[in-house]
Amino acid sequence: MDMRSTDDHDVDDELYASRTMLREIIDNIPQRVFWKNRDCVFLGCNQAFATDMGFADPDALMGKTDFDVSSNANGHLYRADDMAVMESGNPKTDYEEQQLRADGRTVWLKTCKVPLRDKRGVVVGVLGTYEDITERKRAQEERDRFFTLSLDMLAIASADGSFTRLNPAFESTLGISASEILSGSLLDLVHRDDRAATERELAKLDGGVRALEFVNRCRCRDGGYKWLSWRAVPHEGLLYMVAHDVTPLKDADAALRCANEELEQRVADRTAELVRANAELTAAKERADTASQAKSEFLSRMSHELRTPMNAILGFGQILDRPGLTALQQECVHYILRGGRHLLDLINEVLDIARVEAGRMELSVEPIPLAELVTEACALVRPLASDRGIRICEEGFATCSAHVLADRQRLKQVFLNLLSNAIKYNVAAGRVDVLCTEQEDGTIRIAVRDTGPGITEAELPKLFSPFERLSAATSDVEGTGLGLVLSQRLITAMGGTLKVDSVVGVGTTFYVELPRAASPQDAYADQKSGGMPAAALDAAVRDLTILCVEDNLSNLRLMEVLLQGGPGVTLLAAMQGSVGIDLACLHRPDVILLDLNLPDISGKEVLGRLRTNPATAQIPVIVISADATPNQVERLIAAGAQAYLTKPLDISDFVRVLNEVLQAANPERGLRLPKALAA
Repeated sequence: MDMRSTDDHDVDDELYASRTMLREIIDNIPQRVFWKNRDCVFLGCNQAFATDMGFADPDALMGKTDFDVSSNANGHLYRADDMAVMESGNPKTDYEEQQLRADGRTVWLKTCKVPLRDKRGVVVGVLGTYEDITERKRAQEERDRFFTLSLDMLAIASADGSFTRLNPAFESTLGISASEILSGSLLDLVHRDDRAATERELAKLDGGVRALEFVNRCRCRDGGYKWLSWRAVPHEGLLYMVAHDVTPLKDADAALRCANEELEQRVADRTAELVRANAELTAAKERADTASQAKSEFLSRMSHELRTPMNAILGFGQILDRPGLTALQQECVHYILRGGRHLLDLINEVLDIARVEAGRMELSVEPIPLAELVTEACALVRPLASDRGIRICEEGFATCSAHVLADRQRLKQVFLNLLSNAIKYNVAAGRVDVLCTEQEDGTIRIAVRDTGPGITEAELPKLFSPFERLSAATSDVEGTGLGLVLSQRLITAMGGTLKVDSVVGVGTTFYVELPRAASPQDAYADQKSGGMPAAALDAAVRDLTILCVEDNLSNLRLMEVLLQGGPGVTLLAAMQGSVGIDLACLHRPDVILLDLNLPDISGKEVLGRLRTNPATAQIPVIVISADATPNQVERLIAAGAQAYLTKPLDISDFVRVLNEVLQAANPERGLRLPKALAA
């Protein structure tokens, strides 16, 4: 039954058309629409309502009541609701209610009911609409659950910051109940020093900002304050806000700033101390330089003042020592000469020690052949040894070819002193052995061993004390007590060490250890070959130009030592890839040694540019890199490198590859390295 059957009065065509149009509208709106008479009997509904009630056709509900389409309880509820609207004559709008459907589902409905009146104004029924808001209610419940359970501090406020809703996290964080906070606004919580900044942030809402972010301190129940970080988003006249407690971060930041200030102060204090210490050190150095200069002047003057009278004493003593003197006169002259020479030795040694201590001893350190020097020293003391029946054994040096870094004259002086002591403090018919051994650390050890009475362990530390002669002071053995002191300091100044070992009743051994050195012949050969092994670059290399593109100074220096200085060899060096390309275009070298890791462009890019430039395309390139991965080697060879060598370099392999590349690239010029090196 449609709306036209609800009125027994005749209607004209215009009214019929209006009702037809109204029915079309009602049937096509999403809301559920129904209407009833005063007995709460359905007079009509739209298709959406019929479908919701489980009917395919709206006409199927005609003449039915709520008891026919829902539960008995709901029937009474809806009937009472309809009767209240009709009796009061007032509409009941936008109220929410739950409904239990026939299939057992509970749904939420948003309902609106108004009384239906005839043309006389008499209420004859009720018109109702409702909307299924079940999903909206569930979403709202989820939002409410999230709002309640969230550990973040969530709030809803008006545009001026007045709170309308808070979640429990506010109370757990600040210790203030939600009811107390809701009675005020955000500004009531904020520390007075942060209030103005917070007001300025809220005022930005008037400018149409989409979100606010700010930090302030908010009051807690205990009277203290916590730092909160806020983010507020305006929507439909409200502010949706979330806050986080960042107090630990602020405390950590404050502690860090404090520590940083303390560190800066400590650095400043330490810098001031260093400045003062540097000033004191500079002053001390100046004083030391002044003292050293004064000491040097003193030594120079004392040398002159002491030697001048000794010249007269020994000179006139030698004049007096002539034939024709009586025995007593001869003895007296002998004492004069002996005492003068002893005093001269003492003066020389004292002055030498003073020079060493003052740093004024001029040493010429160079490779010294040990066998030659020791043999010479032994020859000089052999007459003294013969007088005492002492045999000097130096057979250990017969095959010694070692060289040491030392000052020849001063090292000879040391050995003469050690050999003389070994002879003077030996037993009758004793022996002195001179031995040479190479140590694991690369130093050469020379041992001077005697067969004397030996020195007790308690007396050994006194050996290197000035004027300390131990038991020899009461013997007829001459000495100053300065020879070992001077010897030790001379060896130390030459970069070596002097040690002693003794066994009572067996003998004493002095050890001199000095750095090993290459022989002058090897050094000359290295210089001729630019640092190559003994088989050096020979005259076969002529007009050879090599470009080394390498940014590491140590590696570049290695190339210079290996290649520079050979006859006709010119080494060009570039520490940047772009500079290397420019040098290659300008000089057209015979070969390019290329590192891959360069400060401006990569070695691979350098290789690519060299190969694409007609001026450098044919110049052979040898890549030298620490990257030894097979893929890298294959890529660089494929990109145009003639060879690939890995660091650290094997010198013989480097020479061989360089020779092969030169011969392959320049067969008509015959550019090559010596056969001895290429082998």
